[in-house]
Amino acid sequence: MFTKEDYRSYFDGIAVTERSMIYQAKDIIVSLKDPVIINSLNGVMEDEIRHYSLVMSIINRLLPESEVEKRIFIRRHSLGTARLKLRDGREFSAYCIDISERGICIEHNNVLPEDESFEIWVDFFDGSGPIHRDSGLIKWSVEIGQVSQITSINYRSGLERMP
Repeated sequence: MFTKEDYRSYFDGIAVTERSMIYQAKDIIVSLKDPVIINSLNGVMEDEIRHYSLVMSIINRLLPESEVEKRIFIRRHSLGTARLKLRDGREFSAYCIDISERGICIEHNNVLPEDESFEIWVDFFDGSGPIHRDSGLIKWSVEIGQVSQITSINYRSGLERMP
């Protein structure tokens, strides 16, 4: 018999796969010039985003009461490309997973030091961005596979929409 934790682990794995498929489709789309293929891949990406949304709704139902969203600022699952610049000048590419008025969660293939200051730019796949934050702090990172990490970042003040 499967436990809620077993189901949660299973759907977490599907969420990682769905995000990866979305990221890959987006990366391919930006490199193409043929509008017919771009349109087809946009349809594939929209389907994967829909799948991801369904998986996230299942995960949210499986969360124990202690993990239910208790933040003052509710996070919104918003996928997009991100560029992170640390204060020492190093830059990293990443993907946005979710965002709130006070923070952002990104997925990337780097090791980012906790308590490091940053500047970040995000361009959302749904066209609601882009945003830019020039002041914040990396709070934590966890491995989610052999090469990926998820990192939580807190802003020192609210979001700024880019013109």
